[in-house]
Amino acid sequence: MNIYYLIISQVASLLKGEYDSTVKKYQIIDCRYPYEYEGGHIKVIFKLLKELLSEFAKNGMGYFGKETQRTLIIFYCEFSSERGPRICRHLRKIDRNVNVYPQLYYPELYILKGGYKEFYSQFKSLCEPCSYMPMLHKDFSEQLRRYRRKRRFRSVQFRRKQLFESETDVQ
Repeated sequence: MNIYYLIISQVASLLKGEYDSTVKKYQIIDCRYPYEYEGGHIKVIFKLLKELLSEFAKNGMGYFGKETQRTLIIFYCEFSSERGPRICRHLRKIDRNVNVYPQLYYPELYILKGGYKEFYSQFKSLCEPCSYMPMLHKDFSEQLRRYRRKRRFRSVQFRRKQLFESETDVQ
C-alpha cells in the first residue's frame, strides 16, 4: 500500500477552512496514547481510532458518505513514523476487504508528515491544550509499558487466530 503524506502547512490550511470548496469532510485521527492526547492535540479532531471504528460499526464502513467533494482521513502520532502509518494501513486493509478493487470508501487516507511534534512546533494556536507531551515522558513510563504490553498481547492473539484459521483452511 502506498502511503501519502500531507505536510503540516496543508493540514493547518485545511483547519483554517482554506480547502472548504474542494474538501467536504475530513477527520484527523490522533493515534497516540491517551496521556499524549491529553497533553496536547490538534483542534477539531476525531480523538482516537477506537471512536472512528465505533462509528463505522454503527453506521457502516461508508460512514462519511460518497459525495462529489472529497473526504479526507488524516492520521498522526508523535512523529508519524510508526503508529499513525500502521493504523492508516490497517484502515486501508479493512476498506480493501469490504470493497471490490479499485473501489474504496476512503480513497484519500493521509499521514501528517512530521507528526504532532512538528505540527505543534509551527502551529501552536491550532493545538489544545497548547502543549506537547512526548510519548517517552518520564512521568508516564508505567502507562507506556502497560499500553505496549497490551498491544503485544493483542498482536500475539491475532497471529494465533490467523494461524488457526489457515490450518483449518488447509484441512
